[in-house]
Amino acid sequence: MDTNKRNIIIGVAVVIIAVAFGASLRGLPTTTPNGGQQPGATTLPDEENIPKEPVFYGTPESKAFKADVPVSVTAPTPTISTAPAASNNPKGVEQLRTIDLKATVSGFNPKEIAVYDGDVVRIMFTAVDGDYDISIPYTGNYQFSQKGQTQPIGLGATKVGTYAFMCRDHCPAGKIIEGSFIVLPRP
Repeated sequence: MDTNKRNIIIGVAVVIIAVAFGASLRGLPTTTPNGGQQPGATTLPDEENIPKEPVFYGTPESKAFKADVPVSVTAPTPTISTAPAASNNPKGVEQLRTIDLKATVSGFNPKEIAVYDGDVVRIMFTAVDGDYDISIPYTGNYQFSQKGQTQPIGLGATKVGTYAFMCRDHCPAGKIIEGSFIVLPRP
């Protein structure tokens, strides 16, 4: 028998064995929500494991975003005073705000960032004394920065409220560092 025929026969035999093995697995029992065993049953999540609220990149909405804003907070002076208004900002002008945000073993500085609704925000994120990251789960923003480096993060402030930001993956050992990104109603 020549080599080509032998390779074809071996290939067909492997496929037949794989199909037979897969078919034999179909009858194995799986765990059901009530803990019982039923052959071929589909596993469903337990009711208590279903999120009660939307989850943004692993963070529940109640922690990622709050519709209220602190009363005593004001936004800093913008870096560029005015720009043409975007279609989603009927109140007039957008303002570009550049915020310097530093991460250290002590936490974020500043811990609160305040801007106005409709502003375009550029956060200059600096890892001071180690490697850090920042995550804003509600908006999906994430940035990693190595020690001594500054990385830009851009976002638009389109919804009034308080957004949580936090160190997610590269944090000081045993510490949780977090802060608030506050979007104020435009005066």
